Amino acid sequence: MKKNILIALFASALVSSAYASNQNEQPHHDDQCDGHECRPKTKEVCFNLYCSYEVEGPRDHELKSCTAASTFSKKVTLEGAEVPETLDGNLEVKCDGQTWVGRADIFTGLLGTRVQGKTGPDPAIFLPRGALTASCGPQTQGHYTESSIEINDDGKFSRSRGKCFVWVTEQDHHN
Repeated sequence: MKKNILIALFASALVSSAYASNQNEQPHHDDQCDGHECRPKTKEVCFNLYCSYEVEGPRDHELKSCTAASTFSKKVTLEGAEVPETLDGNLEVKCDGQTWVGRADIFTGLLGTRVQGKTGPDPAIFLPRGALTASCGPQTQGHYTESSIEINDDGKFSRSRGKCFVWVTEQDHHN
């Protein structure tokens, strides 16, 4: 019993020591700190999305070929990682001859990014966390990512999975 108590005290001392040493570490010189909260330096990049889906209609169960496109500027870290934020952009969705074009709210959080159209049948596309990243080079770069779409068809939602091609153009200024 005394041995277990001694091991627990020793483990507790190690954890406290590691926590104290982490608290005393200086932030990376590129970070912007306010008290104990540090935010990495960011850069603005332009994201361009082109996505394709096969969506089953909620009423007729026929597959509709849909595409979605969006362009918006967004912050990423200097290393190119996603930064959580809310911003405005645009969204164009085409499904079998019907087109919805308009402004969109863009939300990036812990689960990924949602591009929510403000017009039409509330179209929205979802990108997983990490899909909106950019590497450090000055050239245009692109990659494919999984995606999903959601369309409100008179109160019945159609959802489908697909792919998006994401290409990035870097801006010249840093924050």
